[in-house]
Amino acid sequence: MLGLKALTLASLPLGWVLASLCVAHTLSRAVAVSLNCWLPYAGDPAHAKAKPLAQQVSVGSWAVACAWPLALIAMFAAARHGSDSFVLPSPQAWAAALVAAVVAGLACARWFHRRLGGVTGDTLGASQQLSELAVYLAVLAMLGR
Repeated sequence: MLGLKALTLASLPLGWVLASLCVAHTLSRAVAVSLNCWLPYAGDPAHAKAKPLAQQVSVGSWAVACAWPLALIAMFAAARHGSDSFVLPSPQAWAAALVAAVVAGLACARWFHRRLGGVTGDTLGASQQLSELAVYLAVLAMLGR
C-alpha cells in the first residue's frame, strides 16, 4: 500500500502533492474518528490496550474532526483562484477526494460491522490507511480534468 501511495503522489504535480498530503491526512483521520464514533467497540474494553480508544467519541469531537478537512479543502479551493503560479487541484478534484474517503469509510464500516461487530484499534488504522489511499487515487483520477 505504501508503494501505491508513493507512486500516486509521484504522478501528481508538486502543488497537488502538497495539498493532497494535507487533505488526505486530515480526511482519513476524520474517517477513523467517524467509525469510532458510530460503531461499537468490538473488543473487550476492560482488556483493551488503548482504553480511550475503546470508548466512543462524542458527536462534538466527531464534528471537529470532520471540520478540519473541510476547512483545508475550502482553503485550497480559495487559494487556487488567487494564484496561477502554484497549481492546485480543482474543486471537482476535492469533491472526488471527499466522495472517495466517504465511500472507503462506509465500505470499511460495513465490513467491520459484519465481520467483527464493530471496530478495534487495528480496524481504525486500516480504515485510515485505505481512505488516505482513496483520496490520493481520486485526486490523481481528476488530474487533467
